[in-house]
Amino acid sequence: DLTAIEGDIYAGAYTDIFASYTKTRKSYLGGLIGSTKISNTVDKYATGTQALAALDLTLVSGNDTTLIGAQLAAGGDLSIDTGGDFSVQAAISSQLSEYFEQKLGLVTMTTVTENSFREAAILSTFLTGGSLSFNVGGKAELSVYDYAGIASGDLNDLYPQELLAIAGLELLAQNLADEYFYDKQVQLSPAFKALVAIALNVVMPGSGVGG
Repeated sequence: DLTAIEGDIYAGAYTDIFASYTKTRKSYLGGLIGSTKISNTVDKYATGTQALAALDLTLVSGNDTTLIGAQLAAGGDLSIDTGGDFSVQAAISSQLSEYFEQKLGLVTMTTVTENSFREAAILSTFLTGGSLSFNVGGKAELSVYDYAGIASGDLNDLYPQELLAIAGLELLAQNLADEYFYDKQVQLSPAFKALVAIALNVVMPGSGVGG
């Protein structure tokens, strides 16, 4: 059991971070021809607090109770009793990817930029082999998540009916990031511009040269 008779219960989340950065560059003719590639990725995996009981599991707080991606499971009954406010949120994982590539050729210079950032919600869960009950003395809040205004699913499929039936339950809408950017540009390369300048100087010599 988890008990805080005179305090709060805050079941937060911890995050594992995996980052990778690579940069490769090739250059010829003083940098007029070559290529550059840069790749950067950051993956953040969030995991909520786990509380498992073979028999009954009880959470008792004299004040507020906050669950962030919490995984609660009981072989018997599961009960949550909070004298203050009750908040159920998701733990948020994310994936960031940034890619840049530039190729310098004799004629063209091609630049590609591709970036993406996406978040995912790891919801709190309430699993029980017996009954599930909530007793909330203050206000109750449930955060719900969507991508670009599109709901991530039916609440009745995501959460138990006992949670959704809490009197005065307030739903707090949260937007999850789902961003993507791609850009490709092709233009004349510095090498080609240099060749054109040399050719023009040969065909059209300066005024200081007599005919």
